[in-house]
Amino acid sequence: MDSVRVNDAHPFRIVPVREDQDELDVRLYRSAKADPRYVDEDGSEEIGRLTVDLSGTVGRPLRERPIMLLFYFGAAELRVEVFDPATGETSRVSVDFDRV
Repeated sequence: MDSVRVNDAHPFRIVPVREDQDELDVRLYRSAKADPRYVDEDGSEEIGRLTVDLSGTVGRPLRERPIMLLFYFGAAELRVEVFDPATGETSRVSVDFDRV
């Protein structure tokens, strides 16, 4: 288990599975366990979702399409930024906690 300080970025790398994929849905889970392995274990539950826009790199080879999600855990919120190394762009993504 990693310890994350309030308002420090916690990076998570994702890669689309197809060169023509223009968005990626990410589901967020929580668990009562200290070190869960799978989201379908007892004690794990989905708490939110977010959608990442990948349209800026559609058609590029997959090795050129990794995206960095930067999670910022604050006292009362979860902020997520998306950094696309291929385009150099950073954008903010909203987490939808009501879609679960």
